[in-house]
Amino acid sequence: MSVSSYASVKVWFDKDCVWVHWPSKAPESIQWTSLVGVAVETTDQGPLVEDVYWHIASKEKVITYPSKATGVGDLLKRLQELPTFNNERLIEAMSCAENQIWPFPLAIHISFYKHQLQPFSSKTAG
Repeated sequence: MSVSSYASVKVWFDKDCVWVHWPSKAPESIQWTSLVGVAVETTDQGPLVEDVYWHIASKEKVITYPSKATGVGDLLKRLQELPTFNNERLIEAMSCAENQIWPFPLAIHISFYKHQLQPFSSKTAG
């Protein structure tokens, strides 16, 4: 069994922030108190390459990580504690094999996603 190269991406959280660290970049964080939403991006590229990315958003920025990142299971459990996190929508997103972004807004910030969130699959990671 091979280990995904995306396992070198690390995600973690503490009481104040959620963190993402891509190996070739400095760690990035968003404070829980400034969180406005979470989104899952699916692509039509799987299953041989990474086809699911997570986006954590504040009003100022978005941090992104692949679903194969180290620590993703623990962070998912924490995200599921958010008051408007919708597990049915997550199941629907994870079942999707098309290029799509599935927002999980935490307030009325859905317009943030429409204007600020660009698909990660169209960017280069690293």
